[in-house]
Amino acid sequence: FAINTVIGGQVSAYKLLQNLASTFRGMTYWASNVVNVTADHGNLNKSEVDPVHIYNKQSQHQIFKKLKFLIILSTFVIALILIIFQVNYGIQTNKLKKVKNYYSEILPQANIAKENNKKLRALKNYTDRSKSPLECLREITILLPAGDIEIASFNFSNNNITIRGTAIDDDIVYDFFNNLGKSDLFDGLKNQSVNNRAINGKKRTVFSISINVEEKEL
Repeated sequence: FAINTVIGGQVSAYKLLQNLASTFRGMTYWASNVVNVTADHGNLNKSEVDPVHIYNKQSQHQIFKKLKFLIILSTFVIALILIIFQVNYGIQTNKLKKVKNYYSEILPQANIAKENNKKLRALKNYTDRSKSPLECLREITILLPAGDIEIASFNFSNNNITIRGTAIDDDIVYDFFNNLGKSDLFDGLKNQSVNNRAINGKKRTVFSISINVEEKEL
């Protein structure tokens, strides 16, 4: 080291020596009644003791070595994750491809089965006469209680039946309603109406009722 300087102010001698020593990274200290100066220089006496700057370089080398190891390890982990993701993606893609191929193979048969099912339902609806207006009227006639009761009108529309009639009294009408409610062919009674009025000079019970034909899944 070399220094060219000018002392431009008044300071203590020890402070001045400290300032001069700092120019070559030196350090002053008091020992044996004298001021001593030491510096961070190379291994001048060929001794086994490593200088400070060599120790710092070794520390930096160890830090760089650890950092390099961490970078390599991180790169390996990331690469491993990417490989696992790629393999899993390939497996899922292959499964999806198989499902699509299977779907493409069975789609024609599924469409045929769907059409056949529609035809079967239509055929069953055509051949099943158990819920026809004639069968419903036959069931209603069978359910009429014994006595003076008669059906004046019978209307069948969209599985809904409306019946109007007359009877000699209320009791026979309610017996008729009760029989309708117990029938397996019908499902639910509604809009029940029972009134008394004179018809041709005779007191008669006039009634009306709506019933649904029971719908069962084919």
